[in-house]
Amino acid sequence: MICCFPKDIYTLAEKICEQDDIRLIERKDYIKNPKPNGYRSLHLILEVPVFFMNEKKPMKVEVQMRTIAMDFWASIEHKLYYKKQTDGFPDSVSEDLGICAEQLHTIDMKVLAAVTLIAEGISYFSAETVDTKEGLAIIKAAEKENVKDIEKKINKLDKKDKLESQEASGEINYKSLFSSSVVMGDSISEAFTEYDLLNASSVVAKIGVELDELDDQIKTVADINPQVIFLSYGMNDVIATNGDTDLFIKEYKAVIDQLRKKLPDTTLYVNSIFPVSAAKQEEKPVFQKIPEYNAALQKMCDENQIAFLDNTSLVSDTYYEEDGIHFKADFYPIWLKRMAEVATL
Repeated sequence: MICCFPKDIYTLAEKICEQDDIRLIERKDYIKNPKPNGYRSLHLILEVPVFFMNEKKPMKVEVQMRTIAMDFWASIEHKLYYKKQTDGFPDSVSEDLGICAEQLHTIDMKVLAAVTLIAEGISYFSAETVDTKEGLAIIKAAEKENVKDIEKKINKLDKKDKLESQEASGEINYKSLFSSSVVMGDSISEAFTEYDLLNASSVVAKIGVELDELDDQIKTVADINPQVIFLSYGMNDVIATNGDTDLFIKEYKAVIDQLRKKLPDTTLYVNSIFPVSAAKQEEKPVFQKIPEYNAALQKMCDENQIAFLDNTSLVSDTYYEEDGIHFKADFYPIWLKRMAEVATL
């Protein structure tokens, strides 16, 4: 699929993954993480229904999405390499191709910046009399910015427009908002998919899981390669560590280190451990130490420059299930809104 701008690629990818008959198996973002040779594209491995005469079968397909500029580079690289049946390029040619790829990406972003900034800065273009001086000033200012600054500005504007549109309609589509994010956790997080609030590809959770049992979850998340990860662990670990906050932090830090090693460009957020009901605290006194665990968790986050989400104030007795630990369906949109606001999704 060929799109005009990088942001169109992500918008289209979101819409595809929102379809209820399509399942995302794997996402490889070579736009944010280009291959060493300079190749950029977004790859989606999907499971789609294919209809035969007498049956319907789920089949895997790969969708590659890139801009016109990215496709131009990929086509030239393919012609040079594959058609010549060569084992590789001389170092000088490979270096030149890499430079060309970077220059084309810069063009992609600067053209998008011009379009976006004009739309934002001179909304009165639809008027009968148009003064283009302001628009030209915006474009000249954008020319002096580097690509990273432009990308941040465009992403911020996109998120602002998306949230304003959803608030105006009175309905926030959390599946869309979290399409490039993953919530990692235990049975409390698992309910996001049970209540059909998030896509399965946005939730990696397991009932009863503890921090020292996350190798499979980390591998799964690394394959998804999300832009943002929200971690929500600790309830089971409070019991497992029996009040030993030092051991808890040691195990949590090990998980953080693994994620940062496998996904260096992914932003991490850590959720606090939710409080349990008073009856549950009386039944299991170790839960009374949850505030101590959260204080230690916040300290760890501060030391490692990770955003910590203290969700304690979100919880009230009306949201608890009978067990005093898990939550009813109407709590989860409140939690999602909190995460989305903090991460500016």
